[in-house]
Amino acid sequence: MNITELITNPLTVYEGSFCTDDISLEDTWKKSFNKSIEGLKDFSGCEELLKVLENSFNVKFQSNRNHLVSALNTGNASELLGAVLMTQTWIKKFSSLPQVLLSDGLYYFMTPKGEVLQVNSNKKTALTPTEKFDLFHKQPQKFEFSTLIKHYYEEICELYIKDNMISSLKTAQTSMINMDPRDAKWFARRGLLLKSIGEFSLALSDLKRFLSFYSYEEAPAAVKNALIELQGLKATESFNNYSIH
Repeated sequence: MNITELITNPLTVYEGSFCTDDISLEDTWKKSFNKSIEGLKDFSGCEELLKVLENSFNVKFQSNRNHLVSALNTGNASELLGAVLMTQTWIKKFSSLPQVLLSDGLYYFMTPKGEVLQVNSNKKTALTPTEKFDLFHKQPQKFEFSTLIKHYYEEICELYIKDNMISSLKTAQTSMINMDPRDAKWFARRGLLLKSIGEFSLALSDLKRFLSFYSYEEAPAAVKNALIELQGLKATESFNNYSIH
C-alpha cells in the first residue's frame, strides 16, 4: 500500500485495515463501493460533498467510534470515516489536497480555498468566519492525506486492541509498515503483538528492525524486555518449537 494506490483506488485503504476473518467484504459490496466513489462527481464544495456521500451510501456521519468501512452498512458511521471518504473523493475530482482538522474529538474538512465544515450529518453548513476563528484559536490538529491515513489506522488499531481483534490488528500494523517502513514504531508494535501470540522468530525480527532506527537505550522498556526474552529463547534448542511461521 502506498499513497498513489490510496488516491487512485480508495478501497485500498480499507482492505488493508482489517483481516477478512473478522470482517467480510463481499465482491459485490466492493464493486458497489468503488462504483459509489467513482460516481461522486456532482459537487463543487464541502457541503455538497458531504451530502452526496450521505446519499450515495445512505449513511449518517456522527461523532462516534464506528470508524471501519463496514459501518457504512449500518447507516451510522464516524466523523473520521467521513473525513477520510471526503478527502479521497475530493482528491480524485480536483487533484488538490484538502486538510482535515481535529479539535475536541470533532473532525472538520477544510478545502484548499479555506471552507471548513464539520464532518457531521447534523451540521449542514460551512463554518462562519467567527466559528472558524474560534476553531483555529483552539489550535486543532491538522492532517493532510498521508497523515490522515496514519491517524485513521491509529484509531482503528485502538479499537482492535479494545475488542481483542488480534488478526485485524496485525493486518493493520502490517499495512502501516508497508506504507511507510521508516515509521519505526509500527515495527515495535507489531513485534510486541507477534511475541504475545507466540510468533517469536518474526517478533524478534521486527524488534531488531525497530532498533535499526533507535539505539537500545532509546527503546521503550516493553521492547527491551521483549528482546531479552526473545534472545534468551533463541539461545535454546526449543526456540523453533515455540515459533509459528
